[in-house]
Amino acid sequence: MEEEELLRPEVRVPEVRVPELRVPELRVPEVRELIPNLLSE
Repeated sequence: MEEEELLRPEVRVPEVRVPELRVPELRVPEVRELIPNLLSE
């Protein structure tokens, strides 16, 4: 069964390197404000 997987190079799609993984939403200023608030508590 494993051999079948090796014969399927389609598994290595370049879509895995989509820039969407690095969403800028994580760098919103709100997050920076929440972090100190959590530390204060």
